[in-house]
Amino acid sequence: VAATYNTTTDEWKLYINGVLNTTLAAGGNFTPQSASNVNACIGSTLNTGTSIRPGFFNGRMDEVRIWNIVRTDAEILANYNSQLISGTGLAGRWGLNEGSGTSAANSVAGGALGTLARNPLWVTGFNQTDPTTNSSLDFNGTEDYITFGAAPGLNTASGTFTVEAWIKIEGNGIATSTGTGGISGIPIVAKGRSESDAAGRNVNYFLGINASNILVADFEESGGANHPVTGT
Repeated sequence: VAATYNTTTDEWKLYINGVLNTTLAAGGNFTPQSASNVNACIGSTLNTGTSIRPGFFNGRMDEVRIWNIVRTDAEILANYNSQLISGTGLAGRWGLNEGSGTSAANSVAGGALGTLARNPLWVTGFNQTDPTTNSSLDFNGTEDYITFGAAPGLNTASGTFTVEAWIKIEGNGIATSTGTGGISGIPIVAKGRSESDAAGRNVNYFLGINASNILVADFEESGGANHPVTGT
């Protein structure tokens, strides 16, 4: 699954298995909050200063990628089922090939390393077309996740972004809110969730699923307004 936002065209796009699922104009060429000092996470949403409960993904995940550019339709289709260890604009890529331990390595040189929290399970098998990298992480949907801390290197400083991951949904998980005017979703990859609209604390990006397992995504501009999209 993937989500892109393009500030130039004011356009959200969502993809499933490399195929364009939804296109939506955000309505004003907004720039996502790129000074966000909230935590970047895989499988959850973490931040500070809010009573909103964090969300948690239930299922397997692998090959998570965050870009500070907009990947094209053709690029996403060509590479959705491939491992990409580098590329122009790639801010972070976690292949989750370790198979054990509490760290998730970033294949981007100097990029943010992930720390497994509350014991997501290393399991074998995910991408059946590539048997040489036979591991992924299984999240229980109630408390476990990968965190990068504030990780300023994962902010979408250009205002445009692409977020991708391989997912296998295994249960309901726990949804969270992305803010007033935003969405309720179970997080796949996120940097922030609903909280007071203080400088540098808004949702930079959120990719998840809703209660019907439909793709959703959101970001907040620096002024605090949300700009969500829901798939079909």
